[in-house]
Amino acid sequence: MNPNMAEALEETDQPENENYLILLAGQLTEIAIKAVLREENRMVLVYPPHGPGLPVAVFIGYGGACFSWNNAEKRHPVTDIKGAAEALKAFVTR
Repeated sequence: MNPNMAEALEETDQPENENYLILLAGQLTEIAIKAVLREENRMVLVYPPHGPGLPVAVFIGYGGACFSWNNAEKRHPVTDIKGAAEALKAFVTR
């Protein structure tokens, strides 16, 4: 995990859902996908790696159980950060 993300996570008193988004953004950064936390850590914008394109907004949905994106048509369990990052990478590089 990016040292800045780890430090932010240690210093936060945010709800657990927001911590999942911090971890997801860190994991995406590690696999070379630009991810930016927004809206007071309640959303992650995930950018396509090559050239122009709109970012994908990722939220926590389904009662805190899943990351969701693409108008909630795509989702992945919050307990699988690496898998969610890989799924998002596949989605933004399609």
